[in-house]
Amino acid sequence: MNKLKKTVLMVMLLAVFGCGNSFYEAQDYLTGPVSGVGLKKSTTIASGGTEQLSAVVVPSKTSNKGVTWTSSDSSIVSVDANGLVSAVVVVAHGQTKQAVITVTTSEGGYSTQCTVTVVEKPVAVTGVTLNRSSAYLYYQSGSIYSTDQLAATITPSAATNQAITWSSDDPTIASVNNGLVTPNRTGSTVIRVTTADGGYSASCTYTVTASPVLVTGISLNKSALTLAAGYSETLFASIVPTTATNQTLTWTSSTSAATVDALGNVTGVSAGSSTIRATTTDGSAKYAEATVTVVSTPVSVTGVTVSPKTATVAMGSQQTLTATITPSGATNQNLEWNSNNSGIVSVSSSGIITGIAAGNAKVTVTTIDGSYTATSYITVSSEPAYAVTYYPNNPATGTTSGSVPADANGYMSGATVTVRNNGTIVNTLNTFTGWNTQAGGGGTTYSPGSTFTMGSADVSLYAQWTTAATYTVTYDGNFNTGGSVPADGNTYTSGTAVTVLGNVNSLVRTGFVFGGWYMSSGTILTAGSGTFTMPAYNVTLMAYWIPVHTVTYIGNGNTSGSVPVDSVSYTEGVDTVTISANTGSLAGEIITGSVATNNQICQRFTGWNTSPDGNGTSYSAGSTLTMGKANMILYAVYTTDTAVIGKVGPGGGWVFYDAGSTQTDAYGSWRYMECAVSNVAGFGSVAYPPFEWSTIANAYANGSTPLPATLGTGRANTYTIVAQNSSADSAAKLCQDYRGGGLSDWFLPSLDEFNAIAAATSTSGLGSLSWDHWTSSEISETVAYVVWVSFDTDHKTYSTKFDYIKSSLRGVRPVRAF
Repeated sequence: MNKLKKTVLMVMLLAVFGCGNSFYEAQDYLTGPVSGVGLKKSTTIASGGTEQLSAVVVPSKTSNKGVTWTSSDSSIVSVDANGLVSAVVVVAHGQTKQAVITVTTSEGGYSTQCTVTVVEKPVAVTGVTLNRSSAYLYYQSGSIYSTDQLAATITPSAATNQAITWSSDDPTIASVNNGLVTPNRTGSTVIRVTTADGGYSASCTYTVTASPVLVTGISLNKSALTLAAGYSETLFASIVPTTATNQTLTWTSSTSAATVDALGNVTGVSAGSSTIRATTTDGSAKYAEATVTVVSTPVSVTGVTVSPKTATVAMGSQQTLTATITPSGATNQNLEWNSNNSGIVSVSSSGIITGIAAGNAKVTVTTIDGSYTATSYITVSSEPAYAVTYYPNNPATGTTSGSVPADANGYMSGATVTVRNNGTIVNTLNTFTGWNTQAGGGGTTYSPGSTFTMGSADVSLYAQWTTAATYTVTYDGNFNTGGSVPADGNTYTSGTAVTVLGNVNSLVRTGFVFGGWYMSSGTILTAGSGTFTMPAYNVTLMAYWIPVHTVTYIGNGNTSGSVPVDSVSYTEGVDTVTISANTGSLAGEIITGSVATNNQICQRFTGWNTSPDGNGTSYSAGSTLTMGKANMILYAVYTTDTAVIGKVGPGGGWVFYDAGSTQTDAYGSWRYMECAVSNVAGFGSVAYPPFEWSTIANAYANGSTPLPATLGTGRANTYTIVAQNSSADSAAKLCQDYRGGGLSDWFLPSLDEFNAIAAATSTSGLGSLSWDHWTSSEISETVAYVVWVSFDTDHKTYSTKFDYIKSSLRGVRPVRAF
């Protein structure tokens, strides 16, 4: 009975041990040898965290509770000898990693496992900033109003919980929805953003007026930046005046190398460059630009500095701190700004500080790449600050475009002011020369980059202009054969953007198509839309002509059908040529004449080639190519049908061999061989008159080297023999003099060529080959042996024989290759 109770209890415990994570809590009061081990089945640990696992050895009162711990991947999760698990891997946001921890008993080797999931370690929020600390809106009854979009930046950018809430101190004046601020009546209120993690907040004071304050200018915090593909950086715009009520911007990118969103976040896409433009909705579409260079390999940040390192600002005034990253070409130029006392000094995500209350504060800038820091020490004074405002001061002549620089800083009396450049403002007939405190130029003159000491009043600076030298643009037809060039009656100053004219007067040139205009530098400009910057001299634009070429098809020996005709003129390097099919049913043949058509060797069309012999570039029907630099001639290519053995060749003989493809030797190209329909006619009246091989006696015809027996060597053998003995009654000379079909390229076959004749005779019924026949081959023996062939009485079987008596009389059958 006790044994039964123990068994039942063991089964119950095992059932408990196998359920969920409660296994490790099970108790077994039995004693005896180890029979198992229990462990929680799964757990979750954050990166860098630890957890103590406990193993339960069964039975619980066993004397050997020793276990060992192992991890399936110690680069993800490690475990020590006591079961302490450490999540060593760093897990990216939104990802997890897993490893399996195994515990094994020392006695019995029982084991079980726990799956450990490693999750992202939470990154705490340390602060939040807004893209501006104050702004103006306008509101009139009848739903006439302006809105503004605030952008919040959480510090650090990698913080896990990015959730924020928006609120308005007085929604009846201005309400906020996901950062979009809408005025409801005139007055002033504060819009706040608060982080869900840590409760950090930032604010922007909005003043709602009854009438709009117009935009007069815009500038960006950077004129150029470098990004690696896949990296991002935010550009910040400063609008003049800062009290402008409509600060809505439109962001655009000139190329696909980089993209930009509605908040100025620029992302590199692919290697190249792009111009990012911020355009105001108000102020006659003022705009500012930055050039973005996108590289394929990122450049790491090695440091950062801030300027000025110390500054004094008045309460309610602003000043821009400038951070400089080292190296200047570092890919990730993103920064985070923080104030250690936002009640004294607030700082925007673009480095604009605002004096809140009298006192001192420390502003720190940190690079996102590498976390390098630099600090500026700020004093907020209760004394007033003064503004510097720039005006375009448009001259009476010429057209002015672009925007003056914007300076949102507030300067204390005695502060040093660095004069800005001309921003983007230009004039078609005048040259910018600097700034003056009076519009007419009678005040103090400042050049860009110079400095002055701020007094106790606001300063106005007016752009100064001087009449600029002007230059002309002339168009040249460049050997045109028709039409005329356009005339540009304008004059341009150096640095002006010129849009080239189109081909408005139908300029043409025989054999060419018009491709635009080009400058002396070789730059090709698109007609009607291309632009260039006017240099300090007159410019002549030449017509750019692109040659056109034709495609001509040649039948290449066709005996029927016709070639296709392509009447199109193709532009060199531009137009695509589609190769024509055999629309005219081209066909060719090797032999024509009195022989029956069904016994001729016919050629089938297979495609086109740039060379008549087929050794150029081949093109199949329907293939395409870009037109090259010359007219194109394509020759028809034919393939002879495969059933050629036994057909009549060009020399009137029987085709006995097909090499399968074109062969090339010292005498030209060939694929087929034909033999005369009978032995060569010579002396006497014997039906198959015999001839001697040669009178060379016992010497090799080729000096000390035998003449070969392989296919394709008979012609060379024949020439060698005749060179040694030109006697008209030698077998080689008779073959060379043979003129079957009016052709003069017959020769005495080699041994393997004669073997091919015999093989074709037995299968195709070629003419009779009875009697004995010479070949042009020799073998190496003590004397020069000539190879000959002896046929049996059935005219089909034969044997190869050798003879050193070259004056013996035997039959001669000429052959030729084609």
